[in-house]
Amino acid sequence: MTADEQRAIWRERTRRWRALNPDKNREVAQRAMAKYLGAEKERHPRQGPAKPSPTPEEVREQQRAWKDANLTLERRTRYNARNREQRATIPAEDRAAARRVRYEARREQEAAAARRYRETHLEEQKAVRTAYRKAHPEIKRSAKRRARYGLAAGQYEAMFEAQGGVCAICRKPETQVDKVSGVLCSLGVDHDHGCCPGDRACGKCVRGLLCMSCNHGLGRFGDDPALLTAAIDYLLKGAA
Repeated sequence: MTADEQRAIWRERTRRWRALNPDKNREVAQRAMAKYLGAEKERHPRQGPAKPSPTPEEVREQQRAWKDANLTLERRTRYNARNREQRATIPAEDRAAARRVRYEARREQEAAAARRYRETHLEEQKAVRTAYRKAHPEIKRSAKRRARYGLAAGQYEAMFEAQGGVCAICRKPETQVDKVSGVLCSLGVDHDHGCCPGDRACGKCVRGLLCMSCNHGLGRFGDDPALLTAAIDYLLKGAA
């Protein structure tokens, strides 16, 4: 066995031990940090005051900056491939157990860090969300249809293609334009109000896609077939 192979075995053993013993690993790190901080206090007067220890956020930022500056795409690809190979040697249940332990140990820390980030980057996050919504309007519409009508992802598009992109009653495309954005409105989702009164549906009572005029017309008649039949008779009588 070569020296490199022996070092690789010891590195793998150390990695497994750290994954399965996060508490002990944390104690070792704390003892090393305490020793390091204690050594800083014993600096010679000629050396000047000791520099303050970096915060965990500063350390992570320094690590990210070093990776961005020193890891090219090729080296980063090799680095990620090596990490995947090393993780594959550890059983999946051991990795899951280690992740749960790390999550429980850092849950409060991560939540506090997330709150601090949100408080200090409100405008930046708002601008990112606004730009994303403008670039991907279909995502917001899909989420709204899922929450309001119980339509799964892709179900609206399948109904739209089955109807040929036109209204299920008048067989014409939508012509109404949104007054705020100036964008052509999409066909509205029509559902049986006898099953789900109001604007929300369970998903099982969705009947089809209608243009705004036909959808409002049905609503004016209260989805009552008797009223619609009477309206038809009235129109035919007037035409005669």
